[in-house]
Amino acid sequence: MSAAPPRLRPSAPARSCARVTPEHAGRANDRRDLLERCRRALAQGELPDLDRLAALLEGLGGELGRLSRADDGLRGPLLALLDEAGRLTETLRTEQARLADQLRAAGAYRRAGVAYRRAGKP
Repeated sequence: MSAAPPRLRPSAPARSCARVTPEHAGRANDRRDLLERCRRALAQGELPDLDRLAALLEGLGGELGRLSRADDGLRGPLLALLDEAGRLTETLRTEQARLADQLRAAGAYRRAGVAYRRAGKP
């Protein structure tokens, strides 16, 4: 009789070896603070710091791209920040569209005023 071939066991799911260090937590807090400041600025009708926001998005994208499988524990919080930044970006786009509409309306109003003044001159 031949011995039965050994049964293969499924491998255990990979555990995250990445720990959220104080450095990671500090950067995450700084990023959340920046997003919150941008949101507040928009709510108050002010322009947020777009350069810092762009740098934040580039940094998040780069960091996500460099993560290894062992860093899966960091992926979730980074994706949550990226999602939050995406929602802020949509708010910025909506505000930009609203302002563009206002500028177009103001320009049309100004052109109409100029045309009426010209029409009144002999």
